[in-house]
Amino acid sequence: MRHPRKGTDEEQLANEFGASDGNGRRDDSIQTRFEEWLERNAELYAAIRRYAYQALRSGRRRFGIAAIIERVRWDVEIDSRGDEPFKINNDYRSRIVRRLIQEDPRFEDLFVTRELRAR
Repeated sequence: MRHPRKGTDEEQLANEFGASDGNGRRDDSIQTRFEEWLERNAELYAAIRRYAYQALRSGRRRFGIAAIIERVRWDVEIDSRGDEPFKINNDYRSRIVRRLIQEDPRFEDLFVTRELRAR
């Protein structure tokens, strides 16, 4: 027996996969997706933050977040041989940097940021 479906397909997808804009459509902004990723991957963000502090303590004037993310990918994929692949959308890199700067303004000198184009 099939169960009756409630709402439109869009409403169901919004309910199943994340935030809704209140009209049954999913809020697919990069910021919303980043925040959802962050909630599910706090341990990965903690590793990124740990390496960012290491770069800060090294005395470097500038450093790229991409290198840190790739190092965490290496740690997860190679060193730990994790069953779960490291999943992070490269669109989140600028959001990660902004989060780091928000948490500790000293990161502002380490990472270069530009104006956000996408919301």
